[in-house]
Amino acid sequence: MTAGTFNRERVPDWLRYAEMLGIAVEGRGTWRSILCDFHDDTHASLRVNTATGGWACMACGAAGGDTLAHYMRRTGLDFVKAAKSLGAWDENGTGPVKPHRARTLSHRDGLELLYADATMLWILACDIAQGKTLTDSERASAAGIAQRSLVIFEGCNP
Repeated sequence: MTAGTFNRERVPDWLRYAEMLGIAVEGRGTWRSILCDFHDDTHASLRVNTATGGWACMACGAAGGDTLAHYMRRTGLDFVKAAKSLGAWDENGTGPVKPHRARTLSHRDGLELLYADATMLWILACDIAQGKTLTDSERASAAGIAQRSLVIFEGCNP
């Protein structure tokens, strides 16, 4: 058993996390964009919420609740090792570690994500209408949007 405790307050926010890892953050406001580590991204398709820590890739569908979840997936480290690496582990603490539950998006964040998805689909539809052949990345983006839309649809109660 690993001695110590997890300290959520020490998990870096997106701006500090990005600075620590040398990740370029694009945009302004609550939702910003970075290149996705989980597919061959060239258009900064990973959207990050600087207020809540949530993140979702508009292309491949990768998603999580905070920078710790992103770091774990990016590095393949387990919870404790990732928390230690990010400085969110108190070696002097005692007691079992209870990893956090996945967070759900607020209504506003969900609507912002749906708006971003709709905008992306509109752009892709305009490209197709002009005779452009979609790239693999653009097709993957459309597939990710379709997958997220299905999850939302299945979660709605009639």
